Amino acid sequence: MNNRDDRGVEWSFWLFMLAFFIVWMLRATVLFRIDASIESEVVRTFYSNAVKLLLWVVPVFIYLICVDKTDPLHYLKLSTRVDKLGLIAASMVSAAYFALIIVTSPLIGGRTIESLLMAQPATVARTLGLVSISPLWEEILFRGFVLHKLWSRARFWTANLISSLMFTMAHWPYWIYSRMALAGFARLSASIFVLGLLFGYVFKRTHSLWPAVVVHIVNNFLSSFLNG
Repeated sequence: MNNRDDRGVEWSFWLFMLAFFIVWMLRATVLFRIDASIESEVVRTFYSNAVKLLLWVVPVFIYLICVDKTDPLHYLKLSTRVDKLGLIAASMVSAAYFALIIVTSPLIGGRTIESLLMAQPATVARTLGLVSISPLWEEILFRGFVLHKLWSRARFWTANLISSLMFTMAHWPYWIYSRMALAGFARLSASIFVLGLLFGYVFKRTHSLWPAVVVHIVNNFLSSFLNG
């Protein structure tokens, strides 16, 4: 899949992303008190995902239809066929990454994999349900749209580095607002940046957004037990 062309990334894309970060900064700081006021975790998660759909996904579809005049599902690689050989390679790399996370988690203050293995089936199912929606919205914006746009002008790894940095930056407003300690801020930023690179790699090798979404869900699922 070679997405490079001679048009470059148009100014409208950068204006779009600037507007996104301004709106998201307000959402993740001043307006986050709405989330905090919702006592039920299920309702809070539903509300959060609904807001993220409105702010992360709907504008992307509008942009692709009205500005690029293209089919959003095809552009975002939501309707393309998965490359089977690429899927094997992406699965092996992802498995190696998750194995590393499981092994090192106790060494950096996290839990062992036993926290997942000993969990009740209802807890596992509930956790999986809670973490399965947001990754789709995030992958649509940062891999299907941002990475794809940047890749149209730059080499893949340059585009992947930039999109991963932007993905990391999207997490900063809430961390700053919540006064996260500098050490935790740096550690989480590095972790999310590496994850962004992994998701981008999976997207590239498989020619589809869905495997990246699955890897993202697996990561969030494991994190719920290893870091919870």
